[in-house]
Amino acid sequence: MTQLALITGASGGIGQAVAMQLAQQDIHCVLVSRDAEKLHKLHSTLTNSHILEADVTDAQSTQQLWQQVLPRMAYRIYWCIVWAILILEHYTKPL
Repeated sequence: MTQLALITGASGGIGQAVAMQLAQQDIHCVLVSRDAEKLHKLHSTLTNSHILEADVTDAQSTQQLWQQVLPRMAYRIYWCIVWAILILEHYTKPL
């Protein structure tokens, strides 16, 4: 079974690093970000990837992203939601 990772925030930082690691493991990466230029640059280095431009902080953009992704969910999907990790890290630090 082909494995698929939907990676938000893929144009840089943790999201980009996660995409590169998963691609090395032959996992197909759907790269999601607001920055189309950076997405295309990363996509050109990963042979097993697809790009979707979206802003996951915007409800309408996120809904459109789901409408593009859900019909193609014939794969096992791993979620790598970078902004959620960063928020969790921020709120779990001791005061």
